[in-house]
Amino acid sequence: SEIVGLRWQNVTEDYIIVKEAVVRTDEGNVLKGTKSYAGIRNIAIPTYIKQLLQKQNHNSEYVVNMSHQKIHRHFIRILDDNNIPRCRFHDLRHPYVKPTTKK
Repeated sequence: SEIVGLRWQNVTEDYIIVKEAVVRTDEGNVLKGTKSYAGIRNIAIPTYIKQLLQKQNHNSEYVVNMSHQKIHRHFIRILDDNNIPRCRFHDLRHPYVKPTTKK
């Protein structure tokens, strides 16, 4: 929802400012703020992402012009094509923790 809701006005040279999300409701998609002030955050943009963003068309208010479903389908295909165990897209927000093995 945060990716679908990312607008160009929230992309600076060095940061993506996450403060909105497009949420699916019975009435359709709605742009909403974060659940709390603590949810607003600045994410540093790595060089390779900066380069991708610079190549993007800025014809729309939004950075990503795909639906939640389309993003999900692409994500699952990438996992499957690379023999990566399936997980939720939302899980990418959490830091990687190496599983421990029991002896």
